[in-house]
Amino acid sequence: MRPHLPPNLTRSTLLLGACLLATPVGASSDDAWQAMRDKLRQGCLAQAKTMGLGQVDVAVDPFGSESYALAILTRQPSAKQRGKRPSVASVCLMDKASGRIEIGGEIPLK
Repeated sequence: MRPHLPPNLTRSTLLLGACLLATPVGASSDDAWQAMRDKLRQGCLAQAKTMGLGQVDVAVDPFGSESYALAILTRQPSAKQRGKRPSVASVCLMDKASGRIEIGGEIPLK
């Protein structure tokens, strides 16, 4: 015996409802991703300034990991030190939940 469905509930309506329920609820808009990237870039630059790192370039990972927004900071040696010291990179992280920014140590680039 088949269950009786109300007349306004057809199979296609049920299928549509199931598809909508399967859509990820946590999906973010392009504007939200851009806002996260902007917040990360500004936070990394501010933290680098506080740490006295000088002029850095920031390359932002477009989406980061599940918990962290990620960026790579790179810094060229001063004109006097070129050829004597390598360029360096650092990882900059922002906790997506708290907004806390951290910068790791310098990694020499060869």
